[in-house]
Parts: sequence; C-alpha cells; structure tokens
Amino acid sequence: MLRTRTEALRHIWRVNRCLTYHNQEKFSAVSVSQHNFGCLSKHNQDSLTKHNLAKFHSGSVVRMGGRVSQPSPAIHQFINEEVSKNCVTIFSKTSCGFCKRTKRLLDQLEVPYKSIELNCRDDGPLIQQELQVMTGSSTVPSVFVNGQYIGGSDDTNRLQKEGKLLPLVRQCMP
Repeated sequence: MLRTRTEALRHIWRVNRCLTYHNQEKFSAVSVSQHNFGCLSKHNQDSLTKHNLAKFHSGSVVRMGGRVSQPSPAIHQFINEEVSKNCVTIFSKTSCGFCKRTKRLLDQLEVPYKSIELNCRDDGPLIQQELQVMTGSSTVPSVFVNGQYIGGSDDTNRLQKEGKLLPLVRQCMP
C-alpha cells in the first residue's frame, strides 16, 4: 500500500507511464493505470489527482523527494555517443511489451543491437525526457539505426514488412 505522496511518486516513476507533455510548457500527470492507482488510499488518490501529482516545468523532472532535475548536456552527449557507436541502438524498458517485441524482431533477423534499459538506470527518466526532445516521441522503445531515429516498435515492424529495415542496417554493418 502506498501511503505518502513521495511513495506514490516513486512508484509512478518506476511505472513511468503517468506523464504527458502538455502545452509545451508544463508536464502534468494525466493518468495512472488502474492497478497502480488502486494501490493508493482514497485520500491520496484525491490529493494526487487534485494537485496533478506535481507541477512540472519544461525540461524538468521531479525526482524522489520532490527535487527537480534538469537534463544535462552529458545526457544529450551520452545518447549521441551510444547512437553513433552502435549500428542499432534501442532505448528500452525491461517490462515494456513493445520493447520486447522489437528486440524479438531484431533477434529473429539476427541483427546485433545495443539495448539501453532506462528503468535500470538512475538517469533513465532524464534520458527518456531528452529522447522526447530529440525525437518528439515520449514512449519506448526508441530505435536508432545507422545514427538515425527510425521510430518505435510499430515503425520498426512496418519498415521490416516493407523490406526497408535490413537495407538500413546493412549500411552501417562491416
């Protein structure tokens, strides 16, 4: 049972499906899955809904304890380095079905890839936020081939069905 707002925020960050970009200026919490929301007492549900969990400013992420973090140039550099040094890079989460589907496709095609699991990293929320700024997509997986963002799971599968994925991969393979 999640009893405090801090515990709820911590749990929600782990689930990481509760935020959406809103009006290009704020982040606001829009929904928590029924399972997770059901873990909160009625008082905390009302409190979290009433306050939208927290007010977020563009480029900020609320960390545990209510501290606000800004993505650093180091996060942007990390993403660029990973994307440039790997033929295929997937920014993923271990519990994401779409991520698993994308990795399964690449495994079936015997395409080597680097997977960066955001939910296993302390800076995962900041990386995901920076990916949103870079790609326009707030969801995972974020798939890069030959240094170019190709999209998420549906985009990757579509490229494969159209016969365009392997030619893209072959451009960067030795």
